[in-house]
Amino acid sequence: MAIKYLNQEEVTRYAQLSADIKRMEGQKEKLRLELIDGFKEGLKCPRRGPYLIVLTTQDRRNISWKDEFIKLAKEQLGKAWVKYKTRIENEAPVTPTPMMLTEVNPDYEVEEQKRGVA
Repeated sequence: MAIKYLNQEEVTRYAQLSADIKRMEGQKEKLRLELIDGFKEGLKCPRRGPYLIVLTTQDRRNISWKDEFIKLAKEQLGKAWVKYKTRIENEAPVTPTPMMLTEVNPDYEVEEQKRGVA
């Protein structure tokens, strides 16, 4: 039976998009911090372009419900907390989750050289 392959163009496009998104997210965060610093220094947003940015703040309470639950469980269960945690972790259903990791193909350059020589 012949081996079937994914579409190489789609694989390459996916890998390129993943790399572009990661790079752009880094650029976005860096630019965001620079703009916030500018606003904090008293700079104003120019009104000549198609977009405006307004700096605002929002009061938030940072609550980790997971941490609160653990604290409560430890208070209520005492030393039995460890057994409870272990039992819950062991009884939790395992769900296979597809993950796609991008790797450099070590054979690619070899294949390209063969095509160039042939």
